[in-house]
Amino acid sequence: MTDHVIINAPEGSNPNGWTDGEPLMEAIATAVFEQCTIEPTVGLVVDDPRNIAAVAAAVARRLLTDGHRPAPQAWPTPEQAYADAPSINNEIGWTARTLATAECFTELGREFYLRKAALLDRIALLHEPDTLNSDAETAEAAALHLLDLDQPAIICDPRTYVRQQYARWTTDHQ
Repeated sequence: MTDHVIINAPEGSNPNGWTDGEPLMEAIATAVFEQCTIEPTVGLVVDDPRNIAAVAAAVARRLLTDGHRPAPQAWPTPEQAYADAPSINNEIGWTARTLATAECFTELGREFYLRKAALLDRIALLHEPDTLNSDAETAEAAALHLLDLDQPAIICDPRTYVRQQYARWTTDHQ
C-alpha cells in the first residue's frame, strides 16, 4: 500500500479497522485502487459500491483458491473442540431454558448463539462425514449467524470457526 496516499487521514492514524500488513486488507485495498475509479484531483475512490464489493469478493476468492487459508493445525478438530462440552442433551436443555425465559424479541447474547451453533454442529457430526443432510444445513446456518455477529477478519469454514470459538470459550469458562 505504499504506492497510494490516504487523503484527509490524521497523521499517524489508520482508517477504522485497518491493520498494516494484513494480507487480505492489503490485497483488497490494492485491487480497489487498481480496478475502481479514482478521483485524480484528490486521490479518492469514487466508484459504485457494487464495483468495490465485486473487487473485494474477487480478491477473497483468489486468496481462497491460491491456498491462503489458515493452517489446518490452527483449528481444533471436533473432538478437541467438544472434549469438555456438556452432553448434547444438557445443551439442548440449556438452549430450551434460555429461550423459554427470554422475553419475545429479546436479542440474546453471543454465548447463546455460540453454544447453539456448537450444539447444532455436534448433532450434525452424528451423521456420516461429508453427508449433506438437514442437520448439517442447520448447523451451517447457525455457524453463519455467529460469523455474522462476530465479523472476524478471517475467511474460513463457518463450522470450523464455531469449533475454534467454542474451544476458546470452554477454556475461558472452566
